[in-house]
Amino acid sequence: MTETDRIDKLVLAYLKGTLDEGEKACFLEWLEEDPANLKYYSEIKAVYNHLETDSHVTMRTLKAELRRLNAAIDRRKPWTTARRMFFIAGAVACLLAFAVAGVVYYCADAPVIKTYVADDHGMTEVELEDGTHVWLQPHSTLSYDASGFMDDRCVEFVGEAVFDVAHNPASPFVISAPGIKVKVLGTIFRICNFSENEPAETVLAEGSVELMNKEGNYLVTLNPGQKATYDSSVLQVKDVMTDDIALIRYGIRIIREAPLQDIVRELERDFDVRLRAVSYTLKDTLFTISYVQDADVQDVLELIEVVSGSKFQIEE
Repeated sequence: MTETDRIDKLVLAYLKGTLDEGEKACFLEWLEEDPANLKYYSEIKAVYNHLETDSHVTMRTLKAELRRLNAAIDRRKPWTTARRMFFIAGAVACLLAFAVAGVVYYCADAPVIKTYVADDHGMTEVELEDGTHVWLQPHSTLSYDASGFMDDRCVEFVGEAVFDVAHNPASPFVISAPGIKVKVLGTIFRICNFSENEPAETVLAEGSVELMNKEGNYLVTLNPGQKATYDSSVLQVKDVMTDDIALIRYGIRIIREAPLQDIVRELERDFDVRLRAVSYTLKDTLFTISYVQDADVQDVLELIEVVSGSKFQIEE
């Protein structure tokens, strides 16, 4: 078996969810080794999503569809060699680039408030004093009192982020968002809560988290592989895939089984634009798309048109 065959086998097994924890860790290490690995995986994953494949799909099938969709895109628009990128079923494959955090310090004798504001056009990675890592998504803000943080580990958060919380049984990590509170000891999870008027989502990948409403009343304790959606007084919990949480760290955004209007809303938030529908078809169809966050929004929109037949324009 050649090295290429081995990588193809690993990628396909990861997409199908058949890797054990050790193999999955090796795969994520390979993904991080080289931007070209991320580019290749993004292309193949997007085709996999587009085909809504079953367990019998082969890498040969995926590569054939990759060529077909690239040809369809080439027919729609002339591309220069320098700008040529592969857009497959909503995936934009390009080199990974991490945004630099915007950090604002408000200093006084006490408290000492630190505020991290995410870049409006990409992801911002933050490491807190206790070793906790946070990957902030566009338009997100994290703030806390640095003078007492190591004692109480309490933060204020608005937006969307992935948290990898450093384990400390003696000091739970508490996140206060507009519509929900999350209490953890050490775990990996994603939270999305921009305002009290929008549902708060929490997806748990590892460990355990306790959810409370904004008044601090207990709601539920999540197990790995569960997603909680809380809107005012309505709580829903369901089982979901959590591999996407790891990919967010590398700048890959994945939106699963969502109608076009929800996808458009996410694009507007990620790329800081307003979109207008020119033609709108397949309104009741659910799509799964993925793209790299530092991509050109126009390129993502053209892929949506190729896949769904719907066309959107950026409002000036």
